[in-house]
Amino acid sequence: MAGYEYSPQQREEYRRQQIAAADERIRKLAESWQTDPAQIAGYLRFQQQFYQYSPRNAMLIYAQNPQAHYCGSFAFFKSKGYSIRKGEHGMRILSPMIYEEYRLPGTTGWRPLNRSTPPEDRRLAQAGGCDTRERVTGYAVGTVFDIAQTTCPIEDYPKLMGYGYHSRHHAVIYGKLCRWASDHGFPVTEKVMGADFRGACGRSYIEINQIMGDTQKLDTLCHELGHGLLGHALADKTGAQKEFEADAFSILLSEKFGIEIPDARKDHLAAHYKAYVRELTEAGQDPDIARIMQPIHQRFTTVIKKLIPEIDAAIEQLPELAEAETAAMEKTLPEDPTVGTIRYPDTGEICRYTDPDTFIRAIRDAYDVGLYTIEAEVTGGDPELQKRAFAEGLNICGLERPNEELTERQHTALTGMAEKLGCSVGPEMTDRQIAAAAGERLLRRACPDLSDELCGTAGSLIGARLLD
Repeated sequence: MAGYEYSPQQREEYRRQQIAAADERIRKLAESWQTDPAQIAGYLRFQQQFYQYSPRNAMLIYAQNPQAHYCGSFAFFKSKGYSIRKGEHGMRILSPMIYEEYRLPGTTGWRPLNRSTPPEDRRLAQAGGCDTRERVTGYAVGTVFDIAQTTCPIEDYPKLMGYGYHSRHHAVIYGKLCRWASDHGFPVTEKVMGADFRGACGRSYIEINQIMGDTQKLDTLCHELGHGLLGHALADKTGAQKEFEADAFSILLSEKFGIEIPDARKDHLAAHYKAYVRELTEAGQDPDIARIMQPIHQRFTTVIKKLIPEIDAAIEQLPELAEAETAAMEKTLPEDPTVGTIRYPDTGEICRYTDPDTFIRAIRDAYDVGLYTIEAEVTGGDPELQKRAFAEGLNICGLERPNEELTERQHTALTGMAEKLGCSVGPEMTDRQIAAAAGERLLRRACPDLSDELCGTAGSLIGARLLD
């Protein structure tokens, strides 16, 4: 039986219906974000995989299949040697209809560049001998499929999607991103900052706190670079807009580089999104989420398209990393090169170090700026590194402290910790008395209803644990 032929009017009506349905999906998605802004972080984790798509199309894919990983058209997967599984239904997106034009030298009028264009004019345009331009005249409805809907076996996924990045790659990525930032007007310098500062961005510079580990430095650089590329030092934008844009940009980059986003960061993003939407609404502007995300998406895409090939090439040149990737392909876990970790209780972040000297310097730098409550741990089992760590810090986890007197640096750290807790430390007090006072103050904060006698006894035990 012959197929039914649709009239041009019917096709146009179908196209309009699909566009209206797409707009409705995005509207509902935006409404859900205003009700629960915390969902935005989940979407950003999704979008970093689809930077080739516009924000609007990424949202359409997310609204129809939030579990999608890698999408392409029927023809795309066919060109890679895979087919769409029988019975699978694709996701509808909007494809721009591009209208190409050219202008001959010495003329002012633009002409359509299509099949009816004279052959000599077409050759001239293709050779760059005249001005050309593209205009979006509308949108057509397209269909894409996720890789899970195809015959592509799981073991072939990395051929299309890549292997992703691990924390062992972060030093390389940080170096490449620093160079990219410098080449684009934001030279990066490191210096020791206060305990509450991770980084800063000005009109033509970025500063990163030197005491942090590679992962924390990379994460901070992503955030500060967002401020820089989005012109926050110059643009007349509200604080809520600046922080939302920088958070969204940095989460896109951090997720791309394999950095876990802490809940506090997600809450920060959600709070500023909600405040930004409220500002737009009060100003009588439409808080169109696709329009809000457009400049963020553009900067993210600009960085990724240039940086990813350079990062992958640099990682492939590192023998130890190449061996680790081979081991991963064989489904074996590579040996962890970490020699020590430092946990920062204020933020919950954990920095891992592969170089012993850098690890020891990080402990020293943390104490120098008043971060006495860090938790450092020697993970590699090196006895010499254990001795060096004990000589620098008080809270070295996982090992018994040698029965020795405190070093001058440890005594200074203990005194600083006690004073930070509000203890009055006198020169006549012994280290054990100072530790007991700090332990009692910690216990009173956690359990304010305890009796003085019980608090004092338990505080002495906690203080002894700090020293033993």
